[in-house]
Amino acid sequence: MCASSNHCLAGNIHILGDSSPVVVRGKRRRNADDEVTEGGRVSPRKKKLRLHVTDDKIDILNAYVKWKEGGSKEVDSPIAQLKEKYKCHRNYPAKLYNKVLKTGGVMNQWETQPTGRPVEYGEEVWDEMVLIIREHRARQLAPSGRTIHNQLLKTYQVKDVPSITTINVKKKAMKFKIVKVEHKPVLTEKKMKERETYAKKELRLRRASSGKHAKWDLTVIIDEKWFTEEKPVKAQVLARKGSPLGKGKFKSKGKETRTQLVKLMYLCAVSPTKGPIGYWKLNWSGHTRYDSKTGRDVPAKVDSELLKRIWPKIHAKAVQKFGQSHDIRLVVDKASSHTSKKTKQYVKDAGFDDLVIQSASSPDFSMLDASIFPSLEKECNKQGAQTVPEIEAAVRAIWRKVNLAECEKAARRVEMNMEESVKLKGGNYYSEGRKRKADRR
Repeated sequence: MCASSNHCLAGNIHILGDSSPVVVRGKRRRNADDEVTEGGRVSPRKKKLRLHVTDDKIDILNAYVKWKEGGSKEVDSPIAQLKEKYKCHRNYPAKLYNKVLKTGGVMNQWETQPTGRPVEYGEEVWDEMVLIIREHRARQLAPSGRTIHNQLLKTYQVKDVPSITTINVKKKAMKFKIVKVEHKPVLTEKKMKERETYAKKELRLRRASSGKHAKWDLTVIIDEKWFTEEKPVKAQVLARKGSPLGKGKFKSKGKETRTQLVKLMYLCAVSPTKGPIGYWKLNWSGHTRYDSKTGRDVPAKVDSELLKRIWPKIHAKAVQKFGQSHDIRLVVDKASSHTSKKTKQYVKDAGFDDLVIQSASSPDFSMLDASIFPSLEKECNKQGAQTVPEIEAAVRAIWRKVNLAECEKAARRVEMNMEESVKLKGGNYYSEGRKRKADRR
């Protein structure tokens, strides 16, 4: 017979035109409990009903609750008897018990329907889903189908709430998708003016390396960098295509405060012309505050008292680098721990002649934020450092790579950022990618 006269389907071979009975091939036995018939294996799942009637559920629940109230002793466990009698999984009684605690009943949402088909949900249910999504968006969260389902249960009865799968299908049909939130500082007119003034002043110092502007060669730039055992997750929300999120609506979360107990923070200092000055691990020993929520002492925030002991150490290292102890200027950002009256006095007592406050919302003007810190973070993640000892070892190893060439490269990038900002009258919408390419050239 030619090939077109033969067919093979589901393990049964039959030659067209042949009057002999169909040849049936039995399938390999996969499990000792599976039945093997002339038609092949019958799945054990087909031997039992997947959906139990309400009376069965109540009997199962009563037996499980009675056992729980009796102390859940293994010898008295009814699980084996329930499995034998109702052909249910060993975990089914516990799941049923948890469902009652959560929803107040044992009936599923389809049992009340005469046809057994899912109900047709009204627009008010989906409008409520959209409100839930918007509430989570305001908190920079993207709710899953399960989260939305649980939120809907607080408003509607169980039978009126769509399943998680139905919710996810509806979200897709309504074109909701996860959008990552990019945090950009909102620049007011006042901040832009301040940025422009600061950039012009620093550019003048940068381009004049002698005479009255020689202090650029004696500049120390500092900032704090923190690492955590648990990496922060970038904010993301659910939004539809073309849906405006609103400029400035999303702000950076205060992850630093939330991770006080697991973080390591270092204060780093560099010079644009002399290279790295040094880094110091901040020590919270004895620097605590009372947390009324937990009822215990927890590490206090970074303030002037915490940094008091570090300023003399930075000055001493700078003196070694510059070869002189006078006319050294210190550049800091506008963190309260840097700008308070106490800090200004502590910095002066340490030996610095000038304290320069960087313009607000200007990480692009800092050598550390714009270049060195991202490299530190990248290298630390590359090494897979997560625990405190691993992070400490990684930071020690990585800081050795911060040399004069890296600092000069960072200074060039900041200079280009400032030039771009001056063109934009204090704006900061420059292309980092373009500047990285320029640095490589």
